[in-house]
Amino acid sequence: MIDFSEQKNFVQDLMTQLSFPFDAQKTFINSLDRISGSKMASAWFSSLLQQYDESERCSYEQMLAHVKAMSEAIGIHEYTVSLLLFLCMAKKLRSRYLECGIDESVWYNSLLD
Repeated sequence: MIDFSEQKNFVQDLMTQLSFPFDAQKTFINSLDRISGSKMASAWFSSLLQQYDESERCSYEQMLAHVKAMSEAIGIHEYTVSLLLFLCMAKKLRSRYLECGIDESVWYNSLLD
């Protein structure tokens, strides 16, 4: 199970760096709080992040199918949960870039794209 408070801090900082509008930041943080507050959703979301942490070759199509089902179950729009998942995955992506000797600015610019 992921540490949702740590993930929340990372996502908040990342959205600030990426100049997300305040209302969007609030929506994503509230959504992450709703996910972490649901035993089913938090286990599901943690499982998806764990899949990505274990292999960058995970099936994104399969992950997004799970996101769709989860979003319907908890009443958060599918696109919100999808982007939230990718924002959370950015933490592991950064460490992968750094492990390969790729400058953090490249990671940041990749996120902007």
